[in-house]
This record gives sequence, structure tokens and C-alpha cells, in this order.
Amino acid sequence: MNKNQIAMAAIGGAGALAAAVFGVLVWLEGDTQEELRDNLEANRAKRARYAHAVKATEDAHKANGAAAKKWAGAAYGFAGTQGSWRRDPSQEPAAFKQQMMEEARAISKLPEDAAAKIVKEGFPFGFNAYINEGAMPKRNDLPKLQREWDDIVRICHILVDCGVAELTGVSVAEAEAPAETPRPGARRAQQKKDPADAYPSAKESYVVTFLARPAALVGVLNALASDNRFFAVSDLVFEQPNDPLLMMLGGDKEKEKQGGRRGRRRRGAVEEEEKPLEGEAAEIARKGLVTDPAVCAPFAVSMKISTLDFSPKEDKR
Repeated sequence: MNKNQIAMAAIGGAGALAAAVFGVLVWLEGDTQEELRDNLEANRAKRARYAHAVKATEDAHKANGAAAKKWAGAAYGFAGTQGSWRRDPSQEPAAFKQQMMEEARAISKLPEDAAAKIVKEGFPFGFNAYINEGAMPKRNDLPKLQREWDDIVRICHILVDCGVAELTGVSVAEAEAPAETPRPGARRAQQKKDPADAYPSAKESYVVTFLARPAALVGVLNALASDNRFFAVSDLVFEQPNDPLLMMLGGDKEKEKQGGRRGRRRRGAVEEEEKPLEGEAAEIARKGLVTDPAVCAPFAVSMKISTLDFSPKEDKR
């Protein structure tokens, strides 16, 4: 390239760069203008409301707002004093592991007056690495592990006290993905501060599965709702295998009819079952089937249990 070509190329590159910079500035200015317009519309709406406001009504509104804020602050402060978990910043990893092992053995012997215990031998309580495999907790993980273990122990005792037949599984649920942060220049409505920020909480969730009869399941839900620790239950699922009432109503036959090829292969068997009943079977069909919950198989229950701690942001517990 000669000097003229080099000069023209340099001028072209500089021009392209300037155009790109100008485009970015225009885009940013567009977002700023959009935000300013939103603020202007909000201020106009506020001015229109105030133009027709009655001072007595406005004063009452402000007083109600102040009273609500005071009540919310008091309720939040009270919630922060309830159901705290066992914190021990000075605890060593070895001491914490020993505590886990001892409490796991103690729970495995419950209920004391029953032959069938709440868990089977070797149950890991959601921490198989520490309970059964000999791993040692890391010091940096102790605050989180202390809370999770305390929650699980509390849940286990609730299940025992309510007469649950067997705890079949418990694990720490995966943390929920945080909400996406709106991009700069988003509409003002999306930029408003989340009310939850004024009353922060720390949440841990656990997936618990167990076998329980109806009375025990109701007792567990009531116990979680009335406990000093703030429990929240979600994703509750319970079902009874071989439900006698469902079978009497023909639910098993409906499944066979919807079973595709397998249902067609068993059509002969279904037709045979639909023949007129005789004897005791006919009497049951005429009077109906009465089931006794006390002798039915326990429900297989799965639920997600969350614990919430309420404490100000400056509280570094």
C-alpha cells in the first residue's frame, strides 16, 4: 500500500470507530430518555392525585402507613427471636462430626417403646459422607452445616412425636436460582425495590419422604405449623399403594383400559373380572366397601420443608 492508501484506510477505520461510539451513545441516551419519560409520567400521576386530595384523608393515609410500618417492624423483630438454631462459632469440625454421629445414633433408636424404629440401620440423614463414609467437615462449611443438621434433627423429632411409621429419605434441596437482574434503563416499574429487601430472611429447604398413616400425616403438618421454628411446607404429595377404595371403584380397571397394547392383551382377563359376582363378593358390591384407615397401608409422603431465619442484614450470625 502506498501512503495515500494507508492514509485513506486510517481515515476509514477512524470513521468506523467514531460511528460505533456514536451508536452506543445513542443507545444509552435512548434508555435514559425512556427512564426520564417514565419518571415524568409518574410525577404527573402523583400531581393529579394530590390536586384532588383532601388533607384529612392524606393525613389518615400517612398515619396508617406509619402504623403499618411500625407493626411490620415489630413482627419482624419478634420473628427473629423465635426458633433460632444452635450456633457455635467456636466448634471444631471433629466436635461437630462427633455431635452428628451421636445424634444420628440417638434418633435411630426412636421410638423407644416400639420394635420398628423411625429409620433403618445405616440411614444417612442426608449426610452420608459424614455419617457413614468417615469424611470430615471443612471449617468454612460449619455455619451452614450446623444449621442444616439442626433443622434435620428437629424435623426427625417431629416425625417421631407424630407417630410416623418410617423416615425413608431426607436431603438438602438445591438452592433456587436467583431472579434475573433487569438491564440498565429498564422501566421504572421493574426497578422498584423489592419489599422483601426491607425484611430479609435466610432460607434452607429439605426434601423429606416418609411413610405415615392419615392421623400421623395431619399431626406432622400441624406440628410444623405450630413450631417455634418457622417452617413452610410445599410440594406435598401423598399416595397409598393398592388403595382398597380406589380398587373397589374400579380404578385399577381404568388403568388397564388405558394401558395400550398391554391393556388389549389383558382384555380377556378384564372381561372375566366383569362377570356377575356371587356370594360374599356380590354382598360387598351391593352394600359398598367400608375401609378402616387403621389397617390400611401407610401413605407414601413426599414434601419440601423450608426453614426461614429472620434477622437484619447487619446481623452476621
